[in-house]
Amino acid sequence: MKDRYPYEIATPSMVLMDAIESQTEALPLTSNVGNLNSMLVKKHVKDIQEIREAAAKMNANILVLYTVQSRADERTYEIGPLNLIALGFLPNHHTKGQAIISMLMLDVDSGYVYGSAATTSTTKQLTNYWLISDALDSCAAEAELRAEEKMLAKFQELWTGVCNEYVNVTQSAS
Repeated sequence: MKDRYPYEIATPSMVLMDAIESQTEALPLTSNVGNLNSMLVKKHVKDIQEIREAAAKMNANILVLYTVQSRADERTYEIGPLNLIALGFLPNHHTKGQAIISMLMLDVDSGYVYGSAATTSTTKQLTNYWLISDALDSCAAEAELRAEEKMLAKFQELWTGVCNEYVNVTQSAS
C-alpha cells in the first residue's frame, strides 16, 4: 500500500529552529529570515511542491528543509543474583541514543537543490533499572543536541559555498 502522505510536517526541534534562524540572520546576503508554520503548511503534505508554494507566499527565495530522527535503545547485562540483592540499583543497563538530521537547501521558485547535508550523533549511558526511562530520554536528547551542533556547522559551510558560487556568477554576468 502506498503512503498517501509521504511528507509530514513534524514539530521541529525548537533549539535547532531558533539556532538556524539566528545563525542565518548573521550570515551574509540574508534578510527577513522566517519559519513556515502550521498556518501556511498543512500537517500532511503530498510533496515538497506544497512546501515551496507556502514559502513563495512568504516571498522566500531559498528554503531550508530538515528532518530530525532520533531513537534510544536499552540493553541489559545480567549480573546474576547480585542485582537481586541490590534491588536493581546496580548499573547494568546500557542505553544508547542516536540522532540523524538531514537538511536540504533549495530554490523556492525553481526547486533547484543548492545542496544537502546529513549528520549523525550517538551517545551512550550506563544506568540502573530504576532510571532506564530517564536515561533513554537523556541519551536521545543529548544525541540530538550533538547532531544539531554538527548540522549548524554544515549549514553555515553550505551557505558560504552557495554564496561564493552563485554570487560570483551573478556579479560576473552583470
